[in-house]
Amino acid sequence: VKRASINNQRVIAITAFTNNPLSSYAKHNLYCIESNTDTKRNDTISRISAFAVCDLLVDAIKTNLKKRFKG
Repeated sequence: VKRASINNQRVIAITAFTNNPLSSYAKHNLYCIESNTDTKRNDTISRISAFAVCDLLVDAIKTNLKKRFKG
């Protein structure tokens, strides 16, 4: 991720935490909010929300590409 950021590649971070190395290198940060920050025992909720954000992101990209290359 650091190398991609240094090479001016767009990095998207999908995380529940604002203070982490990934967020610092990312140009775009998508946060999955979880009220329980103890992810060592059970991080199911934060993972499900991250998967939901990924699904929405992929759908938006597919929709954008269809519109762009429609003609």
